[in-house]
Amino acid sequence: MVGFDYQKWKKEKISKGKWLSKKDYKNKKKKRKDYKFIKSLIRDTERKIFFDTETTGLTNSDKIVEICLWETINDIKTDNYLHFYFNPQQEIPPEVVKIHGLNNDFLKDKPLFSEKCQQIIDFIGDSNLVAHNASFDRRMLNNELARLNKNIFAKHKFIDTLKISRFLFPKEKNNQDALCQRFNILQRDREIHTAKGDVELLYKVYLNLKDKLKGKNVIDFFLY
Repeated sequence: MVGFDYQKWKKEKISKGKWLSKKDYKNKKKKRKDYKFIKSLIRDTERKIFFDTETTGLTNSDKIVEICLWETINDIKTDNYLHFYFNPQQEIPPEVVKIHGLNNDFLKDKPLFSEKCQQIIDFIGDSNLVAHNASFDRRMLNNELARLNKNIFAKHKFIDTLKISRFLFPKEKNNQDALCQRFNILQRDREIHTAKGDVELLYKVYLNLKDKLKGKNVIDFFLY
């Protein structure tokens, strides 16, 4: 059996312009890694739901007090959205009220999450969800669903603009306020955080991040 002639194989590759230097090979390998990463972050589906929550706190025992979910079709925002306040049936700490401005007195006559749960599930359907720091909003939403013995939403259904921004701007601040400043997105009277207001800003941030990804030429994920 004739052994494999590496040098001959290499010469053939070079003559056909298919041989990569060590540096080019590393760059190609990195681009493949970037491709998989970006493809996992942005799935260019026809319908997406941009959403945000405000809560009583950060732990698994905390509840959602406000939620906004806004539909987009081919990344164009429609007039179709849900926006609810909820009575959490638990005390909201003063330091949390300072963040979103929602106190127990305001929420006492609002519906329970259980009363709007099915409407939220039906609205989301099979669509992917876009959020900033999606791991938090996913956890809070899934906690509410689990308490009602409903199916939770899988991790792969969420597109996280925080992960995208950290990929694009690894050494900079990437909270939503910082991104709005970076992209010159106007934040009117933003002394407190609201789910509806944050979703409107999230949508604008997402479009800017998407343009940055195209400009970076990491991957033409729009074709997949």
